[in-house]
Amino acid sequence: MTKLPLRSTVCATGLLVALAAAALAEPEPEPRRPPPPRTPPAQALAACDGADEGDPCDFEHDGRTLTGTCRVPPRAERLACVPTGHPPPPRGEGADRGAP
Repeated sequence: MTKLPLRSTVCATGLLVALAAAALAEPEPEPRRPPPPRTPPAQALAACDGADEGDPCDFEHDGRTLTGTCRVPPRAERLACVPTGHPPPPRGEGADRGAP
């Protein structure tokens, strides 16, 4: 059996340790992508056809009747029935339409 010089043995051992660590390391998680913008359901849009902003409205969705107010939600371009108790839009959204 041939003896390797100490320097070669240390280098080979270091290389094996580095390769083993790389193989055992967990891959970097992919960055989270923001969810696609939510749009109002068709029933909510239809409930406010011909209505004015602020008018009361109701519509059927998922087997329930929801009551709300016609307004232009964030990322929407027309009135939709926004259910009562729905949280207000995040700050800055809707500001160009004069929404709260």
